[in-house]
Amino acid sequence: MPGSDIIRLTLAATLFVAPALPVALPVLGAASPAAAQSSCDRWTSDVWEVEGGEAMTASVCAKGPAERPAQLYLQCWEPGSFALTFDDGGSGTPPGDDYEYKGTFVFSSGGTRVEKELAFMAMDGVMVADIKADEPLATLLAGDGPLTVSPPGPDFVEATFPLSGAREAIAAVAADCAAQ
Repeated sequence: MPGSDIIRLTLAATLFVAPALPVALPVLGAASPAAAQSSCDRWTSDVWEVEGGEAMTASVCAKGPAERPAQLYLQCWEPGSFALTFDDGGSGTPPGDDYEYKGTFVFSSGGTRVEKELAFMAMDGVMVADIKADEPLATLLAGDGPLTVSPPGPDFVEATFPLSGAREAIAAVAADCAAQ
């Protein structure tokens, strides 16, 4: 009888899903833009799942009106250097649909300004650059901030990130990178 199967499935779902709702609802709430932006106050270091495995990642997001906040994060490129990724929270499409796009972005904090060429990474729809641990941009990231990332044109959104916790988060990535 098909009708009784539906009743049994509904009853089973009620018995197994209903007790989990108090646990699931806070987790679902954490994924909301407001909750996500509450974690934008300082850098963190966590292991992220990436293509090909896992990577220790230092990251921060920018508070703002965007549904998907801008993010800045570093992962190990090779010992002594990082892959710096800027995701402006936008469409993930490069200017003029040029998937080979490169542009010079300005990173500024206080009176210091550093220019860095970033390249579009089509797979993730973000801008990426290799930075050495001893170059001026790495030093700027370890400063007291805030840090503003200014794109070369209107196709990307300018974002401002706190630098609170950056030294510790980047040090965790550097230590992980050195151990590889």
